[in-house]
Amino acid sequence: VLREAAANDGERAPVKAHVLILEAPYYRTVAERLLAGATAELDAHGASFERIEVPGALELPQAFAIAAEARMDGHMAFDAAIVL
Repeated sequence: VLREAAANDGERAPVKAHVLILEAPYYRTVAERLLAGATAELDAHGASFERIEVPGALELPQAFAIAAEARMDGHMAFDAAIVL
């Protein structure tokens, strides 16, 4: 989760990533577990993150479109749909 940025002297220096997490927690228990796993991995790799919660899965595409304008190194979304 580290990327490299050019330093003034031309050498590359590691830069920590900043990630946006979009969350549609209709099934709260499942969403909390997904989030816990993702944030643990991001923390383990030294990445920072922000969270945005949307009401449901149908709002995720629009949230992604808005998030694309943000200066983030990555985006991830969590939704748990149970189909019977």
